[in-house]
Amino acid sequence: MYATNGLDSYGGAADGLTDGASIGLQGAYRTAVPDMLMRITNLATGQYFSHFWQERPLTGLDTDSRGYLLVKAKNLATINVELIRANSEGVIDRVSSAANNHASLNGMIAIKGPGRQYPSVGASSASSRGGSYDNWPGAISLFGSSTTIRRSRTCAVLNVTPTVQFAPITVQALNRGETRRIPFDLEFHCQTGTRSGTSADQTAIGFLPSKGSVSNAHSLGLLNSTLGLSHIVSDAYGASYSAKGVAIRIYRNGSPMIILGGQRLYGAGEQGGWYPVASPNQGWNKGPGDTDLYHEAFEAELERIAGVEVKPGQILANVQVLIRVQ
Repeated sequence: MYATNGLDSYGGAADGLTDGASIGLQGAYRTAVPDMLMRITNLATGQYFSHFWQERPLTGLDTDSRGYLLVKAKNLATINVELIRANSEGVIDRVSSAANNHASLNGMIAIKGPGRQYPSVGASSASSRGGSYDNWPGAISLFGSSTTIRRSRTCAVLNVTPTVQFAPITVQALNRGETRRIPFDLEFHCQTGTRSGTSADQTAIGFLPSKGSVSNAHSLGLLNSTLGLSHIVSDAYGASYSAKGVAIRIYRNGSPMIILGGQRLYGAGEQGGWYPVASPNQGWNKGPGDTDLYHEAFEAELERIAGVEVKPGQILANVQVLIRVQ
């Protein structure tokens, strides 16, 4: 069973749910954070959480040696939580960061079954709270220092060169120290007045490889003490068709960049893979409204990994370009 918190106007009570509906966002409700809505979805049913209790039958349960049913984590539905900024006049001009100190639940999960107390399906969670809280296995909340909302002017990626293809290179050439380097372009726009940097409330850029690539880079020892990576490794490094002993570096303004290692997606600084979004070699144009358009050329280089034997094969790596407020 699942519902928002019908006892709290900032937790999904009936009055809070009207905020999202008024701007066409069904299921979204106000939170204690100004101008920020939350929407929670049960992905197994596709239903948004509301203050009315809904249920999903648990099927395919395992049993133990005595025949007792076992409700395991795998039997519970995946929950998707969205935080949505509701456009309000003047909000974007305020630069601040603060932990959410409103102590309340935003979403609740209960178990219904024989011998247990549980809420009534279809009833409001404001009044129906059977089994609270001992019989409820899960809750969602923004409360506490683990959730920090930052408000700052920032940037977004518009276009990036979709594919970088290196010319073939022999094992012998790689062992001699030869490399293959090719440029790629990035276009993004920023709200005028965006603060570039890697400190809190500043906007930074980083490159994030796939999970497989990050894992392979870790196994090759290509990470530093801040868990930033020196190279991007093939997604399928170790497969029979994959090249060995080679990886890719990203260059900005002629200098190699540290790559995000998937551990800290903000706040780790340049050694963790975050760099100020502004660069002296960027092209600039005035964008529509209160925005600025930027263009920057980076380079990708295929090279040998020091101390690792080179073996021929293919290399395929995927990278996301991230621009985030730190």
